[in-house]
Amino acid sequence: MTPRTPIRMLHVALPTGLALASAAATGLRYGLQGTGNIYTNTARAFYLEDPILGWSVAPERWVWLGLDALGAVVAVALGTLAAAWLTGALARRHRAGHIGRTWPKLALVAFWLGAALCLATPVVPIAAFASGAPPAEALAHMPTAPAAPALPRTTTATADPAAWPDLPAGAWVVTPHGDANTVIAQIAAGEETFDARFGPVSGAITVDPTDLTRAHGEVTVPAASIDTGIALRSKHASDDLRVTEHPAIGLRFGGLTRLARDGAGRFRFEGTAAFTLMGTTLDLPITGSVTRLTAAARAELGLEAAEAILIQARLEVPLARTPLGTKDFDKDTIAVSARFILAPPALD
Repeated sequence: MTPRTPIRMLHVALPTGLALASAAATGLRYGLQGTGNIYTNTARAFYLEDPILGWSVAPERWVWLGLDALGAVVAVALGTLAAAWLTGALARRHRAGHIGRTWPKLALVAFWLGAALCLATPVVPIAAFASGAPPAEALAHMPTAPAAPALPRTTTATADPAAWPDLPAGAWVVTPHGDANTVIAQIAAGEETFDARFGPVSGAITVDPTDLTRAHGEVTVPAASIDTGIALRSKHASDDLRVTEHPAIGLRFGGLTRLARDGAGRFRFEGTAAFTLMGTTLDLPITGSVTRLTAAARAELGLEAAEAILIQARLEVPLARTPLGTKDFDKDTIAVSARFILAPPALD
């Protein structure tokens, strides 16, 4: 086809019509998702209730479309239509002797490239629908770690001091166990709320099983391990955290102020912990729970340790008091949840 030969209507209608149909299907999928996310995640994780850990990450991953995918498909269709119009307009100017052949040729090449992209747009909604949908009970964001706002105000630091006297005292270490050991920060930025996961967790907590209020120690995660579910966003977050200069994020426990056994056979606690981010350490209120894992639970989790306890903790980090500041965030705080399994070194 030369600039003297107009692009036929079929050449325009077929690819752009297909792209617009793809845009409609993409919009349908986006609406069905119901999460209102801006960015596409090709391996979106969801959370399921877990009888032992409280929650777990579903093993499957889903193609979760964002407004960026919808915008890209629409842009391809409109861009191809614009290239078709421009090709015709420049061809007419060329025939009238106003311009040479270069610009009409370039416009024609742009049209055919756009047409090729239009023909590829169905891949977007097809991939999303083919990945299916998460279970109805799945949660898009990490559930809140067990907290302790319901502790009776009469509870003291010494309430029920004899927790598990048959367990050994000493420095219990974090036992490697995949997704069970994790730190997750729920971040609101760019008009979207998402989870940033960190791992693996390492460290140790000195435990006196007869008086859990005396527990103290520290756990850390590599700052460079941050995973927001989208590679480019994770890269930007890693840069913001200056992971080369500050390679670890730490949480140091220094004793609990309130402790009470709940009906689920675990202890809920309140206290203060030192949270270290980018070289800045903040003393922050912390809530959570301590659970002794039964033999059946350890077997189901695949733990070889003869004893193990599960700690879940949550705290709110005020961004204004950190080097990150609040400028790039939609909220003034980040909710941080930590979960890890501890075992005595000699029994691990």
